[in-house]
Amino acid sequence: MAVAEEVASAETEEHVQRILLAIDAFTRQVSEMLEAGRALFKNLAADFEDRLCSIHKERVERWEEEIRELRARDAANEHARALLHNAQLHLLATVSHDH
Repeated sequence: MAVAEEVASAETEEHVQRILLAIDAFTRQVSEMLEAGRALFKNLAADFEDRLCSIHKERVERWEEEIRELRARDAANEHARALLHNAQLHLLATVSHDH
């Protein structure tokens, strides 16, 4: 009976060792996957940040260009308005002078 227990214990211990080796291998695999995932997400985060900053910069530049165009158009309109106003005053003065 003692021999059977020793055989069973040896078999059990062998099985336990296989399980422990599997745990160790799985733990290493998970650790490698975590490390690879961290590197991937780090790269993705950097790419995301770069792209988002690029989008922001491009949009702000378009708005700034729009502001410059609006101001240029407004200046041209004000100049035209002043010319028309002066022409109107000149015409009124001419009409008043002729009468």
